[in-house]
Order: sequence, then C-alpha cells, then structure tokens
Amino acid sequence: MTATVTAPVTAAREASLTTTAAPSLTVTTGPTPTAPTTTAPAPTTAAVVAPAPPVPTTPTHGAVYSGGKLTLSGRVPDRATADAFVAKAGAVVGPANVIDRYVIDPTAPPARNGLVRVQEQILFRTGSADLDPQFRPTIDLAVLALRLNTHARMTVVGHTDSVGDPVANQALSLARARAVVAYMAAAGIGPARLTAEGHGADEPIADNATADGRSANRRIEVTFVGLLDG
Repeated sequence: MTATVTAPVTAAREASLTTTAAPSLTVTTGPTPTAPTTTAPAPTTAAVVAPAPPVPTTPTHGAVYSGGKLTLSGRVPDRATADAFVAKAGAVVGPANVIDRYVIDPTAPPARNGLVRVQEQILFRTGSADLDPQFRPTIDLAVLALRLNTHARMTVVGHTDSVGDPVANQALSLARARAVVAYMAAAGIGPARLTAEGHGADEPIADNATADGRSANRRIEVTFVGLLDG
C-alpha cells in the first residue's frame, strides 16, 4: 500500500514546493525463525504389571447337615444334576429341610457322589469315641439314605481339632469313624458298603486358634459314593 501525505504550505512557497511522500516500504515477514531445539527422549521404563488376582472359585458340590437342615452348595454342571441331588436329599431329611444353594457351572466336573459334612455341636464326648445319644438320630438319616439308595456306598471320615498329640488325634478320629460304621452295620447296612477313615487334625475347615474354629474342626464327614448312579 502507498500513502501520500500532503502538508499545508504558505502561498509563497506553493508554486515551488510540492511534497510527495516517499514510496512506502512494504516488508513481508514470515514466521519468526526459532532456533531448533533438541529434546532428549524421556527415558522409557518398562511397565510393571501387577499379577492379576486369582479368580475366585466355588468349590465342587457338597452339603452340610446342621440343626436339622441339609444345605447343598458348590458347583454342579447342570440343573438336572442339582435337581437330582435335591431330590435325594429331600427323600431323607424332607423337602422342607433342604436348602439349595448350588451354582450351575458347565465347566464343573461330573458329579455322581454326595459329600455331606455333619456339623453338630455335640458329636462325641470329649476324648471319647462313644457315640453321644444326641447324635444317633443324625446317623439314622445316613442309614435311611443307604436304604433308599441300595446301589450307593458310604465312606465315613473322622476329623479332630489340633489340641493334643497328633498321633492320639489320628487314632481318635479313626475310632470315631469306626463307631459310626459299627452303628450303621448294626442297623442293617452291609459292612461291605461302609468304609471308615481317620484324618486327625490334618484337614481343618476353620481356625484352630478359636473355640468356634476348633468346634467346627471336630466333625464327621460322609461321602455317599455313586449316589446318582442308580
């Protein structure tokens, strides 16, 4: 762009003076040059990935008998299997006394046996393998189960808490399991269908440091082998 600037002058000089602005200077500037900068790359640190927590799993199926109720829980492969166990349990303790808490999981292994943990506060007198009379009605339910399922067999496993000598606990747990087997045989169940095992304090299900935990660990577990095979 050219700008002409005319300033006022006197009459005496008007004839001789004419002022014309010098041509304008147009300067075109580009982006302001900047000195190249060099940025050192940030040091790379290998990402530390924390291991994923273990995926919680539900144990394979089993049952707990306590207070007249039989609670069925764990993983079974399909609803038909769950219903079959529920029906077997209901035939023994009555449908109203069966609590179904099964989880249907197609990846669960096939289930043919029935594990029952007998969780009662008084099973045997302290240090004794003699059956407490209060416990006998519970064993009678196991007798009934084998009478209704003549194809099934039963394994009885005795457990103790950790108090006392381990060798003595092992012997006591086996003696208690044998007492259950002897009672059932006397009730008419063939001895060939019954097996007794003692595991002492080796398989706790609760903390032996507490009274409640020790009580839970003093238990009898029975497995009905081939319960769904008939």
